Amino acid sequence: MRKSRLYKIGIPLIAVLSVLLIYRYGFVSIRQKVSFIKEEQSVTLRTLEKYESLIARMPDIKKNLSSLKEQRKNSEPKLFSGNTAALAGAALQETVKGIIASSGGTIRTERINEPSQAGQFTVLNVGIEAEVPNTEALSNVLYGMETRTPYMVIKELDVRVKNIKSPADLSVRLDVLGLTPAK
Repeated sequence: MRKSRLYKIGIPLIAVLSVLLIYRYGFVSIRQKVSFIKEEQSVTLRTLEKYESLIARMPDIKKNLSSLKEQRKNSEPKLFSGNTAALAGAALQETVKGIIASSGGTIRTERINEPSQAGQFTVLNVGIEAEVPNTEALSNVLYGMETRTPYMVIKELDVRVKNIKSPADLSVRLDVLGLTPAK
């Protein structure tokens, strides 16, 4: 009788525990794996939709790129050209020397300083020491540099009178900057 009572309680208890075990380690883990797979599918689907929208916008992007290339090509004459930064710096130096000489000035010293990078451009730096005959010639030099294409910027300007008793000749020191596309 004791064995039959043990069977009557034990077998259903083993069955209930087996069902709980199967539910906990079988059904719940499978449901978690399925939900994880569904989340991965939704993320993949969203990424795919983003790629499809990007591919659909490809003609607009190409049009935009070609217009930007055209704008850059149009801005090229505003920059100093040269295969290297040194050649572009020499072009800047010759331009500054030509402006000073056309206004009646004489060059005492000239130097091309080390170029620096600024984003997509290389900044050229030229130092010139010159003598100009009067303030009108200095005004013409400065006007010529400000209005010339390719663009130049006067970074530093130092003007001194050579002889205080007869203030005709001026000693001028210029640091001039120009831009060239970075290579």
